[in-house]
Amino acid sequence: MTVIGEIHASLDAIGLEQQACLFGLLVSYPLTLGALLEARGRRMAAGVSALSVAGFAVFTNPWFHAVLLAALGIGIIGVLVAAVYVVDRIARHYAFRGLPIEEVEFVDDDSIVEPETVPPTPGRQRMPIVAIVSVKQS
Repeated sequence: MTVIGEIHASLDAIGLEQQACLFGLLVSYPLTLGALLEARGRRMAAGVSALSVAGFAVFTNPWFHAVLLAALGIGIIGVLVAAVYVVDRIARHYAFRGLPIEEVEFVDDDSIVEPETVPPTPGRQRMPIVAIVSVKQS
């Protein structure tokens, strides 16, 4: 049996825990790459994706099929990112074609001084958001 045939047989025998590990990988890996999360969130997403791949390798027999499938999934995500980048560049090229580009003149002069900003003075007295209200009529 060829390697592709063996991987196909492994995919046919995939269980719920393997699907959960793959789902964790495919959700957390793009979060690791993108700028949606801050540095701490990206590190946590990287940890989740690494644990997902390790768990997938543990639950898959033989384990190297899991490694090949994870590498294939990561490669497909990379191809998707590259395709989106190329489509975006082409769309921007055609969207801005023919628009006049105005020349911008930069002045590097020390005589220009920014005015000092004065903090705003409070207008009316601020009322608290929650106030004690009596419904009792006098």
